[in-house]
Amino acid sequence: MLWRAWCFLAGLPLGALAVLAWMPGAPRVAVEIGAAAGGIALLAVAWGVARRRDDDPDRGRHLATTAGVAFAALPLLGAGLLQIGPP
Repeated sequence: MLWRAWCFLAGLPLGALAVLAWMPGAPRVAVEIGAAAGGIALLAVAWGVARRRDDDPDRGRHLATTAGVAFAALPLLGAGLLQIGPP
């Protein structure tokens, strides 16, 4: 259960960053909706992979570790929210 929450949380910065990349200067509500959509999308992908590969009991833990790489988007998200960096 914990790996599902981790995958959702890891997808939040990716979704918010995708909205800011698509619509620079997007309103806060749009960024929050995009963050939720990114979290749900990453959770759906990880859950689908975990269900397809039932033979490995630690599959969820491995997926959560892999999904944690999505937190690398946090510095970019901060720069996008502060509107710093190249245009």
